[in-house]
Amino acid sequence: KEFPACSTSSASRAPRSSGFCAACLYLLESCLCFEASIPVRQRIQTENAPAAIGPYSQAIKAGGFVFVSGQIPIDPKTGEFVAGGIGEQTERVLKNRAAVLEASGSSLDQVVKTTVFLADMKDFARMIEVYARFFSAPPPARATVAAAGLPRDARVEIEAVALVSE
Repeated sequence: KEFPACSTSSASRAPRSSGFCAACLYLLESCLCFEASIPVRQRIQTENAPAAIGPYSQAIKAGGFVFVSGQIPIDPKTGEFVAGGIGEQTERVLKNRAAVLEASGSSLDQVVKTTVFLADMKDFARMIEVYARFFSAPPPARATVAAAGLPRDARVEIEAVALVSE
């Protein structure tokens, strides 16, 4: 059997009677191993956190990490925005985040990075009081950004990256 892509003489073909030379067989096996090592993206979805509003996922699990989309303070049971100030909103957001992480097989203890979006940096001190109760030592790396506007006029939105078993 001749393979047009391989011009090696039949005397140097691999002994497996594959018809491929040793070099082509090596490349083929390398490609198959490479293909098997490509990380799979798995969508994470739970009813214990608000459904995604629009074309995005609550989280994506890939390569030993789970990437959790930013969430605003919506009660997943009622679909309503949580009443109260920045403290209540931060608590609801972090409870939602914990539910998504649990659905992925991770937890708040496995979070390595968060990004906090605040509608007003004057809310930082109160937000951080509540935030600190949710993370054990060492706390994750964090960036806090003032946002000109958040969905549904939320005071806070938080996204996260956490470790997770594949």
